Amino acid sequence: MNIEYCYRCGLCNLNCPVFRAFKTETAGARFKAFMIDKNDFNKWIYLTTDCGRCAMDCPANVGLDFLQAKEKTVNAGFETNANKKMIAKLREEGKLF
Repeated sequence: MNIEYCYRCGLCNLNCPVFRAFKTETAGARFKAFMIDKNDFNKWIYLTTDCGRCAMDCPANVGLDFLQAKEKTVNAGFETNANKKMIAKLREEGKLF
């Protein structure tokens, strides 16, 4: 991920399904890129579908990788209850559903 190349144009938000659903800046990829650049990892990172549209639409080819940011978020101690349950189920049963 090359966050330092992001010039905050917002094109990553254009086709973001989460941004379209919530219609707030904090739901979009631009906000997440800004927070990652600040090394501020919190529960906001879970507001992503990991579809990759933001990376495809980025003219600076920043290469947004929210899975990597989610890992750092978990390591920093910011994990949702739903995420904890999902991981426990994966470990126990080897599947989510």
